[in-house]
Amino acid sequence: MCTESMSQIDMLNMIYEPIVNKKDELYNTLIEKGYNINWGYFTHHMLRRDNELFTELYPIPVLSIVNICDIGIDVEHIFIEGKLSKADAKKFDFSLFDCYDFDIYSVEDCTKDYYSTACGKLSAQVIQDTVANCDEKEVLVALYLPFDADVEEIESIVRLMRKSGFYIV
Repeated sequence: MCTESMSQIDMLNMIYEPIVNKKDELYNTLIEKGYNINWGYFTHHMLRRDNELFTELYPIPVLSIVNICDIGIDVEHIFIEGKLSKADAKKFDFSLFDCYDFDIYSVEDCTKDYYSTACGKLSAQVIQDTVANCDEKEVLVALYLPFDADVEEIESIVRLMRKSGFYIV
């Protein structure tokens, strides 16, 4: 772990090494499975901590699976995020995500939440009704997985998102 004698560079490398390794593992596996991927390091990702929005100023790798979703590899978790049209969201069975923490929020104003498992789980029907009654043409859905999530599980989610009409632009 970090010690007082470690340089800041050594500490950053110690923190980033598992993140970079996970990014490489995901990238290589998904490329082998035929996905078209762009990727880069991005700052200013926002997440909820203690029910307040927190902005991460440090860069994290994000794999953009072209026309499907983004996969972000963060210090503590992996997130998979994609847009869903309101029409597709009304039909989507959100119970397929029951084993994950996930959020649904506005595309126009990413701070406007429509659903968050952090506030308590709701039935798939209640989630569909909430999205159907929102004033958006599309919503963003973000799933949160543990950092050590299996690559096959992540690819399974990507397949489900592709089949269900999720997209990114």
